[in-house]
Amino acid sequence: MKHLTIFVIILGAGLNLFSQLDFYCNRDYSQIDSMNRAWYPYQIVDTILFPDNPNFIITDPINKPINFISSEESTYRSLASKGSWVDNFFGNSEVAKELKKLPSNNDYYWDSLADLEHKYSNEMDMALWIQNLSNDTLIFPIQDGSLIGILESQPKISNWVPIEYWWLSWCGNSFGLLNLLPNYSIQIGVNIHFGGNPSRMRLKIHGADTIYLSNEFWGSVSDVKYVIPTSVLLDMKDDPDRISFLDTVHHWITEDPEIIIEDIEYLND
Repeated sequence: MKHLTIFVIILGAGLNLFSQLDFYCNRDYSQIDSMNRAWYPYQIVDTILFPDNPNFIITDPINKPINFISSEESTYRSLASKGSWVDNFFGNSEVAKELKKLPSNNDYYWDSLADLEHKYSNEMDMALWIQNLSNDTLIFPIQDGSLIGILESQPKISNWVPIEYWWLSWCGNSFGLLNLLPNYSIQIGVNIHFGGNPSRMRLKIHGADTIYLSNEFWGSVSDVKYVIPTSVLLDMKDDPDRISFLDTVHHWITEDPEIIIEDIEYLND
């Protein structure tokens, strides 16, 4: 029974971390007085919304999210529709009886998270679009259902400075590859107002073999957003490869032979 209790505690903590992963990143109620961890759930749309705009990445604060159904919301909806994950994995065992006491074992729990994610995603400051105007399929690495990207700011006339960091997962199962077919687009939501002074901003996006840079756009940034949290500095000291500001391509993400290209559900706008 002791081993069962320990297992339930560990698994319960893990499920709580997974279900709250979005809250830990760039959600309003997780904002801290320093640099934040980046997080960019996405939606793939089977059309080109800006055919007259030749840019690969469309950044215009006028563009707001409209019925943005993010990859994170879709994951929660999927979990809600699959019934009890406990029954699927553990059947009628003693472990299952304990796990069924967790709130994350019911459909309402996942639907509630999906509703909250939908509301938040559609209230973000800007909808950023990535358009594939080429004849080739483009590949992007993803981590836990998010594109890998960070925001940078250019205070006054200084160099570009990150105001977000990317935490690279230690688990190989966190990573996958996303196909962007010709004439398809990706939508993500971006918050661009963080108090303080007006500032030029841009987004870095990790591609298969390059780091893409968006065009510049205007937002606002307070000085505290340039401060790396102490906990992150300690992580960087213990494991220099765990925290990234996307200054270089992380080839191991896309070259790992165990990573497969995921089947993505393409959504109409």
